[in-house]
Amino acid sequence: MLPPTSGAEQLLPVLRVWPAAVGAVLAREAWPARMAADGTLIVHVTSSLWASELTLMAGAVGDKLSAALGRPAPALKFRVGPVPQPVAEAPRAPVSAAATAAAERLATQVADEELREAVQAALERALVRSDERPDSA
Repeated sequence: MLPPTSGAEQLLPVLRVWPAAVGAVLAREAWPARMAADGTLIVHVTSSLWASELTLMAGAVGDKLSAALGRPAPALKFRVGPVPQPVAEAPRAPVSAAATAAAERLATQVADEELREAVQAALERALVRSDERPDSA
């Protein structure tokens, strides 16, 4: 466990909500690095261009972070530094025509197009996984 003076207890909640709060694009370019002694959140960015841009957008980023945390976000400072790379998705198994047709049929009940596409993709993956299971009979 990290000592209380490390700022870890303040940083952990920020790390948990960061990608959802700021979005995937920003999370690839900027990542919370540490809490300064004065309570400021130091955010590492991939370039000085991003540091400048996000400094100008600090209010909006802070507002999104506050909403995700459910409390006021700390002051933000953006500095060029190491940003973790997103984890690559595992390759997906090919989807059979039967799984695609079944998923499409089931997803047609969803009115919202974007949600329908997400539901269909999830159903296809679920059907592929169920096809990979050995018969238990």
